[in-house]
Amino acid sequence: MPCESCEIFMTDRRQERENFRTSHLQLSRQSVTLTLGSLLDVRRAHVDSACRPATLLRSALSLSTFYCAHVDPELVEGSKERSAVSNRCFRPMIVMAAVAAVVALTLPPAAGQEAPWYKLVLSGCPGEPVRFHPCALKKARTFNPPRTPDGKPDMQGHWLDGPGSSQNIEEHPEVYGIPGNPTLIVDPADGKIPYLPWATAEREKNFKQYQDPQGQCFVSGVPRVMYVPFGSQILQTPGYVVMLFEQNRAVRIIHTDGRPHVGQDIRLWGMDARGRWEGDTLVVDLTNSNGRSWLDARGNFYSAGLHVVERLTMVDADTIHYEATIEDPKVFTRPWKMAFPLRRNTQPGHEQMEYACIEGERDAQHAVNLGYKTYPGVVPPK
Repeated sequence: MPCESCEIFMTDRRQERENFRTSHLQLSRQSVTLTLGSLLDVRRAHVDSACRPATLLRSALSLSTFYCAHVDPELVEGSKERSAVSNRCFRPMIVMAAVAAVVALTLPPAAGQEAPWYKLVLSGCPGEPVRFHPCALKKARTFNPPRTPDGKPDMQGHWLDGPGSSQNIEEHPEVYGIPGNPTLIVDPADGKIPYLPWATAEREKNFKQYQDPQGQCFVSGVPRVMYVPFGSQILQTPGYVVMLFEQNRAVRIIHTDGRPHVGQDIRLWGMDARGRWEGDTLVVDLTNSNGRSWLDARGNFYSAGLHVVERLTMVDADTIHYEATIEDPKVFTRPWKMAFPLRRNTQPGHEQMEYACIEGERDAQHAVNLGYKTYPGVVPPK
């Protein structure tokens, strides 16, 4: 074979291997992301007992996919090398599957989590948002909540992670480890985000081109921070309500002393929060978004013109009705509303873990290598 032909042949072979490796890495990236979600769901008892063996086995095989994508036999030339790499791939798969089976058989039942969150009955109300919303508001009218020393409803304590719908706030079926959920949107009645036409296309662009900002360890923003995994703690003192989140160790400081919002030139991931009490409801007005967070991992978004009004009302001692009205006329055709229950964490001695997102994070760089970019925010058309 002439030298020129040999060089062309070797170049084609290198490109072929690189294309093969890239496609496998893309699959493995998705596998690892979903695997971590599945394992964390099991850790937090979010997976029904009957579903845990399948979830763990799927997680084991996903990790194997990630491992084998880096040592795939097609990437090594020569029969001896291919055989050795095949063994290196196959053996971990057997070990991981065996470990998953043992863990699945020894896990205790998920106390209080035998049904998905939206099938629970909370304070006599169905957990599904569109049914919980009117029922809980009616129940709250007759409930006299516990009080702080200054007479405000006492919401202090640890709270579970709401509906855990950070993957997609609209109704969606279960897809490979991501549990299906009903919509969190209670207005409009169809449960869909009322996007302007250009914004619907922008959402699809987000999903295909950018990394989820939360996946890069940025602060989740409001209202998403209220339904991210791992729950929160509420503290109250005269003039303040403070929320501490395990996810990314986020903190929300809500001023309730009547001070005005900060200037419009200050833009914040978690927005600027000003609270007030309307009877027994905590009303929080939020402005000054930097427009760089998403509503979920599906790419649902807003601009820096976002305005959110939250309403938190205790339905009973262990349940809060959470409601958020979302307005951004440059992105949405009309204001829209989501609502869902927050449930008290009644586990004795519960403490928040020291969540580390940046430390040891590897997946974000893989996404960058595959061409996924950091979300810069959006400039709506004029």
